Amino acid sequence: MARGSVLAAGTATQYVETPVRPHSSRVRIMLHTATGATELDPERVANQQRFSRDLEFLSALSNPYYLHQLSQQGYFEDEAFLHYLEYLDYFRAPRYVKYLTYPQSLYFLDLLKHEAFRSAVADSAWPHDTAARQMAHWATWRDPVNVSFGSPPRE
Repeated sequence: MARGSVLAAGTATQYVETPVRPHSSRVRIMLHTATGATELDPERVANQQRFSRDLEFLSALSNPYYLHQLSQQGYFEDEAFLHYLEYLDYFRAPRYVKYLTYPQSLYFLDLLKHEAFRSAVADSAWPHDTAARQMAHWATWRDPVNVSFGSPPRE
């Protein structure tokens, strides 16, 4: 490994080596495999990093306490932030939605488009009530006793 490079852990047959040079105009990322080395496109790497950041942020939107914190910090009044929320709609496409761990983040993303919802999030009781509803939903949404498949509910 060359001086000034960083080695990221991978599988036994591959690793990623990123040369770290203070004045480098281009970062070269090499993917080493059993067949040799292939240089990855820096634009592709940047796109993957942006996708990862967008996915992580969108996932965080499913947390009512995080939404409340964003409201308290004034992000919901920032036009640039609201445009970023609109940009995140690309996750609705089937090729991207499959990466979501928390699908309710798309529901909150929809709600954040409405001024009334953004105002409601600022209420100090809102995150507690919403988190309690989420927990109740998660606790029972697959409960076979509460699932009806056309038969009358159990009494």
